[in-house]
Amino acid sequence: MATNVFHGRDATVSCGATSSAVTKIGSVRKFDVERKQTTIDATSFDSAGDFQGLDNIREWTITSEALTLSTSGTNYAAQALIRSKFATGTRLWFQFLNSTAATGPQKFVGYAYVESWKQSGDLKDVQLQNFAIKGDGALTES
Repeated sequence: MATNVFHGRDATVSCGATSSAVTKIGSVRKFDVERKQTTIDATSFDSAGDFQGLDNIREWTITSEALTLSTSGTNYAAQALIRSKFATGTRLWFQFLNSTAATGPQKFVGYAYVESWKQSGDLKDVQLQNFAIKGDGALTES
């Protein structure tokens, strides 16, 4: 059996208007945190046909699927904050913690804009609230 690994269920995604007022997004069922580095094409006639690029253009995104909570649900406020910030186009502070364990977890934080928000459901499942955010500046590991 593998040891020193993190269960997906131990992770938390949180948000707030500022870094000092962060609330866990309730009932998260799935998440993806992605960091990418893009190169800018700097190829010229002098490169003899080989690609030349400029590095250090980084971006990050978080996508998540959560159960839609009623207004009386624990951690409903964070879901409502995501919807309101999407509507106004203002950024939020996000925090991703890969484990709530006392030792070994990694925490990633940064400001981001909500790029998309969707609520869906069908007859055989609970209603889901999906959202995607795109970082505004660095995603810092702390």
